[in-house]
Amino acid sequence: MKIASITATAALLCTLGLAPAALAACQAAPEPAIPNGASAQADEMSMVTEEVKAYVTNMNEYVQCLSFQAKDDPSGVQKVNAAIDRIETVTMEFNKQLRAFKSRG
Repeated sequence: MKIASITATAALLCTLGLAPAALAACQAAPEPAIPNGASAQADEMSMVTEEVKAYVTNMNEYVQCLSFQAKDDPSGVQKVNAAIDRIETVTMEFNKQLRAFKSRG
């Protein structure tokens, strides 16, 4: 639902002619390094939590940017889907490692 909301917002802004010029060059965020939850320290997990949140925020902006470009470039849809897949992969791996960290007690 979140992605649909982002796409709808992007489409609305394009329709209204409000797409910022700064969005012309879409830039994906680098993926955060996710430590092994079975051996990570609490400060590592805390830091990566913030990094993953920032990554997801940036990637949502990237998806929005790509959505603007997809209007004029059919390959943009593939880029949007690939970016969404990366967000899901990173968050699933983070959640897996966070569960492993928390299971240590």
